[in-house]
Amino acid sequence: SYIFIYVAIFIWSAVEEIRNGGALRALKRVVLLHCVPAAFLAAYYFLFLKSMVYGGGEMVEPLKVVISAASMATGLSSEGVYGYISLVAVLIFSAGGLVWLKRTAPVQPVFFLCAIFIVPALATVTLKPEFLYFRYFLVCFPFFYLLAAYALAGIYRRALWGKPVFFAAIIIFSVLNLKATVDLIRYGRGAYSEAIEYMVRESAGPEVVVGSDHDFRNKLVLDFYSGFFTEKRITYLDKGARLDSTPDWLLAHSVDTARKPAGFLFEGGHRFTLKQSYGFSGVSGWSWFVYKKDIE
Repeated sequence: SYIFIYVAIFIWSAVEEIRNGGALRALKRVVLLHCVPAAFLAAYYFLFLKSMVYGGGEMVEPLKVVISAASMATGLSSEGVYGYISLVAVLIFSAGGLVWLKRTAPVQPVFFLCAIFIVPALATVTLKPEFLYFRYFLVCFPFFYLLAAYALAGIYRRALWGKPVFFAAIIIFSVLNLKATVDLIRYGRGAYSEAIEYMVRESAGPEVVVGSDHDFRNKLVLDFYSGFFTEKRITYLDKGARLDSTPDWLLAHSVDTARKPAGFLFEGGHRFTLKQSYGFSGVSGWSWFVYKKDIE
């Protein structure tokens, strides 16, 4: 993410220096401007970043990542046609901002084009990351908002229709993003504590035995929140342990906020019935669907 902005600054400064003087002077100025940050970045990459290993994650198509990023920037949903509307809105406001900006600062559009579009696209195509998420492009959002501000300022100056369109755009943007904020306040990153509290309350014995559809994710969260429930012992059975023993509860999870869980799950010859669903606000975390083993 740092590379997106730094390379854009590098290109912008080089174009600015070439425009203000000869090629030799521009070369000297660019070297002086960037020798320290470039040296630090190179050292940081070869000593640390190069040896980093992906921990794993969801496989997402690049187009979906782009649509998701555009939706997060505008506040619209990324589902269906709304995602494409978000992408079109980002392109229109960016284009409008670039046009207005060029009138007062002819070279600055180079930076915005590179920071928001060109460098992230080239980095993605060149580096071919195994996992790609919209979070990688969050650093571009402030610069898109600056371009959108230029575009809206230009609209505001238009006679008759400018001011109504300006205020309508501001209100729509605020309302759409307010919904995301309300969802975060309402659901948080997941209602894990409430789910565990339910299983503890509904378990008759002194032990709550739990399994899940994802050992790493769910066990990590379960272990953390279990520390707040001392009245009963909470035991997690991973997939290997469940070959010999059956848990009383199964947790299914989903990173899709619109996911509709199945009414029943079957494992080891036993049927588990859906008892509770706990949502999350999106972006970070996941939903939990709590299943209880049927009494036989």
